[in-house]
Amino acid sequence: LPHIKDEQMVFATSSLFPTDGVGLLFFDEVNRAAVLTQNALFQIVLDRKSGAYTLPKGWTPVAAGNRETDGGGVIKMPQALANRFIHLHLEPNADDWCKWAIRSGIDPILIGFMRWRPELLYKFSNTEHAFPTPRSWSFVSKIINKNSSDEVEHALIAGAVGHGATIEFQSFVNTYRNLPNIDRILTMPNEAPTPTDVAQLYAISSALASRAKADNLEAIITYLNRLQVEYAVSCIKDATLRDPMLCTERSYAEWATFHSDII
Repeated sequence: LPHIKDEQMVFATSSLFPTDGVGLLFFDEVNRAAVLTQNALFQIVLDRKSGAYTLPKGWTPVAAGNRETDGGGVIKMPQALANRFIHLHLEPNADDWCKWAIRSGIDPILIGFMRWRPELLYKFSNTEHAFPTPRSWSFVSKIINKNSSDEVEHALIAGAVGHGATIEFQSFVNTYRNLPNIDRILTMPNEAPTPTDVAQLYAISSALASRAKADNLEAIITYLNRLQVEYAVSCIKDATLRDPMLCTERSYAEWATFHSDII
């Protein structure tokens, strides 16, 4: 912002701009800004300067935005500004989202569902207010299991991810809530029933991953050895991501050695 200092006009630099250290100077949603605002980035991105301000050597300008084809208020980036960046196009990935979800305490029902229907992680719609995105699925984690009526829960989930995705998710939830008793699996891993339905298999692997601890890992692995190997791998990977100390258990070491060709 321009102001007067010692009878001269000078520009005041934002306090958000770094003066030391290292890091990324991140301009988010850059192509939602008005063109004149985007033009203000020309010098800082290319020359690392803005008026009297100089970006410290340890800092790198980075920007993010949506594609113009996605709509949603995106403004075309000036070619001169676009040419100052290296452009990388990122796509949502269900496996990456599940890893984030495990670390972030997202309900295991959602993790199991996303393992089963990864194509529903992101389905952009420019005609609907609610549609599936990694962000809106995280909202769903806060909605379920809150003792709401079925009608209220359905309305809230549909308000986050849309009606089509909600129908499929709630069908999976019913599957999840009717799994073989997890406590029985942990105490009787050789006798507990094993599901054959694909949705149930993803659900059971997610449920077991969320319950895995050092004192029950051997029982879980015993049960998983009765399932197809891909579901066992999914369960163990999720469990050890949630609690890396499980990798120090003897039962894990034996299982990992036996399956070293696929993990």
